[in-house]
Amino acid sequence: MKTLFTGIYNLFITGTPAIYTNVGGRFYLTEAPQNTAFPYIVYYLANNDYDYQFVEDFEDFLIQFNIFDDKASASNISTYFENLKTLFDWSVPTVTGYTVSRFVREFAQLVRDDEVWQYTVQYRVLLQKN
Repeated sequence: MKTLFTGIYNLFITGTPAIYTNVGGRFYLTEAPQNTAFPYIVYYLANNDYDYQFVEDFEDFLIQFNIFDDKASASNISTYFENLKTLFDWSVPTVTGYTVSRFVREFAQLVRDDEVWQYTVQYRVLLQKN
């Protein structure tokens, strides 16, 4: 959903500046360009369901953020994760045509593969149609 992606991106560039500064503004939908400098974040739609409760229409999304860093230590990427949480936990991005009912972190995992750290963070987003 384009309006949700726009809302997430706009919150990233105008919200708490720490995570924006951490990754130098490198925040990409679906995939990063080839040879993107570390660190960076990729976000995408992992799942979307329609939910109808009584007389209200909801869209239920699972949004995944992947933070990538190539430093030897996990210290930097752990800081980036904390700053991502500060920005997005219980956030209310502007999503045209919808009211954000919930933006809740459901899952986070840190792994290291091929000398690159990856923090995977998933959020459940519930939008109510206006």
